Amino acid sequence: MEIQRFSIKQRNELKQHIPLLVTMCDYFTPLNSWMADKIKDVSDIFYAVKGTTILGYVIADKRPTHLEIELICVGTEGRAMKGIGKKLMEACEDAAKTYKLNEIQLDAQHKAEGFYNHLGYTILSKNNSGVRMKKILTA
Repeated sequence: MEIQRFSIKQRNELKQHIPLLVTMCDYFTPLNSWMADKIKDVSDIFYAVKGTTILGYVIADKRPTHLEIELICVGTEGRAMKGIGKKLMEACEDAAKTYKLNEIQLDAQHKAEGFYNHLGYTILSKNNSGVRMKKILTA
């Protein structure tokens, strides 16, 4: 399994995979149009692949003060392998450092809070729908 990055030139190719990518996120259904719009504007799209199978992906966007995680999803096959989400988030940390940013922020479901805590994220705020978290990166 390896983590790869979609280049700007590959974005059009990625659009044909949107139905598959949306299906991977079984907890998040209204993604088709959102994702089609997002992938042309975000700074980074990383995906975990084994052979020709996409196991998971993360969509991140460079902001003036931090890297924003827009969406992370690991499919059923990827969940069985363990460690895919962590590797995707590490790719985002590397991207943030490349941009000279020292912070990553994201919105997460309550059930994912433990995963992000384990990776060093702290809570900024909580509400009924989820939790806002951040991680300060070290050099």
